[in-house]
Parts: sequence; structure tokens; C-alpha cells
Amino acid sequence: MSYKANILIRFNKTVYEKTPINIHIELPKGKYIEPQSLKLVDKKSDHKIECQAVHLGNSVYKIYWIEEKAKPLEEKHYTVSFDLIDSIPKEYSSTKCRLIVSKEKASFVVDEEIFTEYVFNIEGYKPYLYPIRGPTGKSLTRLSPEDHPHHRSVWFAFGDINGYDFWAEKNDCGKIVHRKVRIARSGSVLALLKANSIWVTPQGEALLEDYRTITVYALPPEERIIDLEITIKALKKYVFFNDTKEGGVFATRVADEIDVIDGGKIVDSEGREYEKNVWGKRADWCDYYGVIDGITAGYAIFDHPDNIRHPCHWHVRDYGMFCPNISSSFPDFPGRLELAPEETLKLKYRMYIHKGDHEKAKVSQKYLEYALPIKILMRKVRE
Repeated sequence: MSYKANILIRFNKTVYEKTPINIHIELPKGKYIEPQSLKLVDKKSDHKIECQAVHLGNSVYKIYWIEEKAKPLEEKHYTVSFDLIDSIPKEYSSTKCRLIVSKEKASFVVDEEIFTEYVFNIEGYKPYLYPIRGPTGKSLTRLSPEDHPHHRSVWFAFGDINGYDFWAEKNDCGKIVHRKVRIARSGSVLALLKANSIWVTPQGEALLEDYRTITVYALPPEERIIDLEITIKALKKYVFFNDTKEGGVFATRVADEIDVIDGGKIVDSEGREYEKNVWGKRADWCDYYGVIDGITAGYAIFDHPDNIRHPCHWHVRDYGMFCPNISSSFPDFPGRLELAPEETLKLKYRMYIHKGDHEKAKVSQKYLEYALPIKILMRKVRE
């Protein structure tokens, strides 16, 4: 039994270059995609496009590919086809993007080299990603520096939840405890991890549960993309995210080689530069880069328009702290965010690792590729 559908994509008002695209497909109950039969074809050129089917549970899939080039407002037509089978297939091995899961971590391997690792940190205070390898092979982030040992490269945390600190790492602080890996996918287009954690007070009370998705795409180290999504759910009581600069919820610490103190640069989407002009201000994106092994490189963080209080405030320092902040005001912090029991908060961010400064790396364009919605129409072909 086979499945075939026509796809129309209407791109938005920017240039698209090496942009991750995905379509959502729900198959009949008990049916699954046979991976080797999957085919995506550009109808105009009859060119076959490398794609990957990611099974998300039941008979739900997303099919991903990298769009090499699209003009502003361009329309493109594709055909997707595959065979349907009655059982979940084994995942075919790929040398492009692999996710290797052990008891302690999940390693994202791109082109046979470890790009980053999601460390569960079960005995510590929170899971984290380290390293984040850039164009030179060195990490663009730093793990647990002496000045702020709780800065763990790339992490999720918040400094004041119901009066408890989930940002620092001391005996009277809360812990974000890894529970399990829910989904691990590898393939020719991406490696994807879905995991969840529990946010526990020093007294052992679970306040929150989160579900996080980390996606690394098969792009070269000069322009690599990581998508990070987290859905946080309040458990048995009302939960208050009190305004603080120690948030987050998404946070990073740049490597010493690229921080401003060592000659690096901070710039935001409004053209402001360095901590004195960017800290606490609102912007769609912020970029941090410098010279590492003789090469200018860094990474930008994109705040998705769907996020609460977008555009976010930026907690970014010349010494290397670098994160978007969901607090309602900066720096007076008069407000808070409230979640009722079972209520959720969803946040989405993209890290764009790049070579060159923000202009050569086309950071403004790459943000629009992420932020502007594209219209996707799909119609199954009757056979």
C-alpha cells in the first residue's frame, strides 16, 4: 500500500537559504512509513530532495528537508510518496546525523564528529548541552567557569519560582532532574531528542514537569542550526515565575575566546552593540561573536514570535552571559508569570552557529527564515 501527496509551499518575504522545512502527516491508525521508500520530488525540476520521516508516536510523522534556496514570496510544488507498513520499522543508520544515547548523555554526531552532547547530569542540578562546536572545531560555549560555575554552556533554568532558585547550584536551590529520553531519532536531515525533566524544590516537592525537544540539522559547522523547544507544565499547585534577570528559561554562556572582554562583540536586531546598550533591551534576536583560532565565529539566538512577551529582554554580559529573558520588565522586575495547575508554557528558540560577523552570516535573514510563517498546503493523491 502506498501514499502520495502534492505539496504547495508559499514562502514569505525573505530569501531562504539552507532552511529547515517540515510537514505534518497523520496516517491511518496502525500504519507507518517504510523509510527506504520515502521520496520527495520538486515537481518543476523533477529533482529528488533528501528528506527524513520522523516518527513522533502513534501514526504521526513529520517529514523534514533542507530547502536549499527560495526567493521571497516564491511558490514551490513538491510530491511526497512512500510505502505504508503495519509495524514500526527499525531506524536505518545514517552517517549524516546520529543520536547516540547512553545512561549519562545523548551525543549529536554530524558527519561522524560529535557536535554537541545533552548531558543528563543526574547527580547535579540541571541537564545541559556541551560543547557547541563551531567552524574551528572548538566549542563556542563554556562549561562551569570559575566566576559562575552554574553557567553550564546551554541550559534551561529560572531564578525565582515560588521563591525557589532553580538557576544557581547551592544546597538551598531547586533541582531540574532528568527523567527519561522519550524519543531519539537519527537520519539524513537531522538528529532529534525529546526528553523530560521534573523541577524539584530543596524539600523534594515537584513543582513543574517539562518536555523539551532538541533538534540538530545536517548543516555545515559554518552555518549550523539547533532548534530548542520546551513545554513547562505546573503540577499540583499554582506556580509563579517571579521576574528576575536569572532567566531564561533558555540560557547560554559563551566561550572565553569570543566574549567582549577578550575582543568579542554583542549586537542585537535593533543594531545596538555591547552590554551597555543591549542588556535589558527588547529585540528579536541577539548575536555574540569573536575571533577563535584566527576565525571570526559565534552564534545568534532567535526569540520566536510565538513566545510570551516577544520580543524578549536580553540578559547578555560582556563577560559572556547570553540569554533571552521572559520577565515582563527589565530591570525593575515588578511582575510575574502565573501558571495554574496543569497549565503549560511553551517556548521556542533557535541557535544559529555561524562563521563571520552578523552581516556576513546574514543573521537578520536567518531570523526571518525562522520567524516568518510559510504557508503549506498538502493534498493526498487518490490512486
